[in-house]
Amino acid sequence: MRSSHPLRTTPLPPRCASAAGLLVFALLAAGGARAAEASLAWQREPWGQGERGAVAVAATPGGAWVAVGDASGATLVRDGRVARRIARAGVRDLAFDARGALWIATDEGLWRTRPDDPGAVEDRSPAPGADARRVARLAVDGEWIAAATDAGAFVALAGGPWSELDGAAPRAASSGVALRCRAGACDVAWIAGDALWRADLEARAGRPLAQRVRELAVAGAPAGAAPVDVAVAAGRLVVVYERALAIERADAPDAFALRRPALPPGAGARRALRALGRDWIATDRGLLHGSFEAGGAWRRADVPAGWLGTAAVASDGEALWVATASGVLRGRVSAPLAALADEGAGEAASARAVAARGDGAPPHEARAAQVDASIAAELRALHRMALAHQGLDLDRQRTWRARIARRAWWPEVDVRADYGGDRGRAVDFDQTFTSGATQHLVDRARDRGDDWDVGIALHWDLANAVLDGDAVDFAREERLWISLRDDVLDEIDQLYFERRRALLELAAVPDARSIDAERLRLRAAELAAGLDAWTGGGFSRALFEPVARTSDRAARSDAAGARDDDPDRGARDPRAGAAEAP
Repeated sequence: MRSSHPLRTTPLPPRCASAAGLLVFALLAAGGARAAEASLAWQREPWGQGERGAVAVAATPGGAWVAVGDASGATLVRDGRVARRIARAGVRDLAFDARGALWIATDEGLWRTRPDDPGAVEDRSPAPGADARRVARLAVDGEWIAAATDAGAFVALAGGPWSELDGAAPRAASSGVALRCRAGACDVAWIAGDALWRADLEARAGRPLAQRVRELAVAGAPAGAAPVDVAVAAGRLVVVYERALAIERADAPDAFALRRPALPPGAGARRALRALGRDWIATDRGLLHGSFEAGGAWRRADVPAGWLGTAAVASDGEALWVATASGVLRGRVSAPLAALADEGAGEAASARAVAARGDGAPPHEARAAQVDASIAAELRALHRMALAHQGLDLDRQRTWRARIARRAWWPEVDVRADYGGDRGRAVDFDQTFTSGATQHLVDRARDRGDDWDVGIALHWDLANAVLDGDAVDFAREERLWISLRDDVLDEIDQLYFERRRALLELAAVPDARSIDAERLRLRAAELAAGLDAWTGGGFSRALFEPVARTSDRAARSDAAGARDDDPDRGARDPRAGAAEAP
């Protein structure tokens, strides 16, 4: 789709240092994105698809054992085959400990079993009572294991007795827990109600003790939003909110830097993980990858992981396992990470060389300005088509606002019509005697009356001219409307730029008939179909109709030229002969 009215921009000086820096960043980002997508090949596993989909997943190093949880229990898989099924209702989380035992967190208790022991399933609930048996999250680091329950958070050492993490922390339901052990010292962080707490762990006589229990404050955290999960990535604490992440600062323990990743429209983050050299966010609209520290753009994982609601994600060091509503996905490394790093380093060196040279022809800044103008024009057209198709265009919103503003001056009309009818009937009997004869007389009388009453009353509520109650309701609805429009435009932007990236990668494939080229063509077609769905087919019409019109004009021009060159044209076309006759 091309616009006939591109934006006018002024090219920057060719040796502008800031433009060169932006060019380097763009090339590095493009190279990093290609490397990330090329590093994982996704496939759907045939097992682990329960009635409500997979809700939890865990794996041992090397993938010797994989455990998948659903609403009715846990499935243990070894070497790609189902080895065992454990029936436990309401699985919430799974974890393998350092000794290879599988821990199963459910709504009705915490269970431990050995994967290779088909009989023994031990009840290891942290405490008696329904709240303590309702376990939401598990965390394992070395010999330590922690559990988040509705009765609070608990820790245990080497499978020993549980200790409750209380101290200064309130006894509130816990929805997340994370363990971190380094340099012989361990600490635990957990979510208690709407707050985040941390404690140092110490073992005395084989029993864990919590020291220095303190509440952690996250500066700038979303107002009114509670953390949904907590994790450890590269030795640093990561606090997950639905629409934000808080990363522990390396230079200041217990202090956090807030990140607001651009999630898919309407998506909420659920889990965070660092694996296979990248950072991952599991959301209910797909799996994303990016960087916790850099805080840059987060991108969807490749199909299908990037487009399915993700409940949990785990890694065995060689592959990524994703629990989704439609089953289990496995992402395998399709190229050595070292080779990808070398490729990224090579592209970075090329970008630095181009930026240092600064005298290319044509200047990169001018080319970037042209591309930016084309993108801006195309996006404006796409936004207009999408908003018009979805009924979210600004004209309708302005019309409603104007009508509400005029509403106070329009009266309430009360029309009344009354009818009254009267009917009367009378009969009189009389008798007379005259000349010896008796006569009987009967008198009858009828009367009728009709009454009509019509009235119109006009009522003005002039107080609405100052503040109309409907205007307040419309303002509340307008905020929701604006939020929905932002979500639609954000989805359009993601589809548009992902399609452009796919087409650029397709143009760089050496063999146009290779499987990679076919995959990119299908990906571009899929994204175009998504744009058509949002615009009611407007994207395809704008993309292909100008080409069709140009082809029709060319065909008509060729036909006219052929008639002009035909020596028998006058004999076959009487109109031409008449025109040429003197």
